[in-house]
Amino acid sequence: MLSLRSLSAETLSLSFPIAPVLALLFAAALATHAPAQTPAAGSPPDAAQLAPLLKQLEKSFAGTKKLEAGEAFLRDLETRAADAALAADDEPELYRKELAALRSFAAQAHVPAERKPSEWKLVRKKVAKVAPPTETWPEVEFLAYAFGTRELAAQSEPALKPATALAAGKLALTPQILPLGLRAADLARCTPAERELILAGLLRALDVDRGPERYARFLDSWRNPGPDGEETFYQALDRTSGTDASVFFYDLMLADFTKGFGDLDGMKSLKVAHDHLHTAFLTYRQYRGFCEAVAHSLLLPHDEPLPHRLRRYDYSSTKNLPAGHDYSLRHQIDILLEDAEGDPLAIVQLAQEVLRAHPLPDPLWSATSDPVFYFGERFAEKKLRATTEELKAARWKRSEARARAWRGVVMEGLAGVKA
Repeated sequence: MLSLRSLSAETLSLSFPIAPVLALLFAAALATHAPAQTPAAGSPPDAAQLAPLLKQLEKSFAGTKKLEAGEAFLRDLETRAADAALAADDEPELYRKELAALRSFAAQAHVPAERKPSEWKLVRKKVAKVAPPTETWPEVEFLAYAFGTRELAAQSEPALKPATALAAGKLALTPQILPLGLRAADLARCTPAERELILAGLLRALDVDRGPERYARFLDSWRNPGPDGEETFYQALDRTSGTDASVFFYDLMLADFTKGFGDLDGMKSLKVAHDHLHTAFLTYRQYRGFCEAVAHSLLLPHDEPLPHRLRRYDYSSTKNLPAGHDYSLRHQIDILLEDAEGDPLAIVQLAQEVLRAHPLPDPLWSATSDPVFYFGERFAEKKLRATTEELKAARWKRSEARARAWRGVVMEGLAGVKA
């Protein structure tokens, strides 16, 4: 029997609790969640509104004979929603360019044969399924960007076949890979139907530091017995950080960590290896969390909160801070987006510059590094075309008007679907 070592998650606290990074199933994607702020009129639909509409949609277009009709319906619905949002925007041409730029990232979600499997060391055979989801939209439920391998990874049983075919180069990357109901749900939330592919493409572009890839694969290759089933150690640590919960490490895992990441003189005992593994995780999580927060912030309307585990980057994280220090990362991105006339490429490039200028330490446990701090420095140095408050107000006003118009068209369209 393998020995276990308990890790109190208090040692992983960054002064905020973090919820899990988990694959979502379709039902969980419809669950309600607490918003980061009070939503305005035209707020996101809740589970009670969406569930019966999506059930009817899937029933109406079930079967291969109706597949083409379902795709045509969704294309028309998205076109009408985008047209309504453009009409509601004070700067429609800027929004048209912003949508096109975001959609361009979907094609970057997967690059065939970029890496050879022989290069992926320290990856153990996965013998257990990942735990079912415990968090709500906008977490990914079908295909997600995998840090460490830079592939699209299946997040549910139905996604296994397309993910395998993509990796083998036997399937083209198109929005139709994603289930019709999933794309309709994302449309109702005021994002493009291919949101999961766009998100993956954004993360791929932002994940510029290749140094921690072996460590990322190491965390993902081990499984921990969580409250809802087996989960990767990254998910377990992310879920429990800042809480009273504990995560157990196998002595064998610590031995593999010591063997695989060198510095044998500094890790002669399991306790030292244990401490190094914790510190490495903290450093790596801040890098990965930053990438995820930037990507979600670029894609979501401002009245949709970031995933709960990313709340340190969301608007609500600054609630009790004094004036002048009350801009979260998401506030900063909104302001910079408006200053850049809605160009998401400008934000991605700035984030890439920050990450390249401040690479993760080598080894990961040798120092701490938080990209959000360096991004904040660049934000403070930025010469803007208006005041920060003016830019934020303009961005939110336009976002609210677009979201109201977009959601109105989508919800009306879904309600009109007949059996």
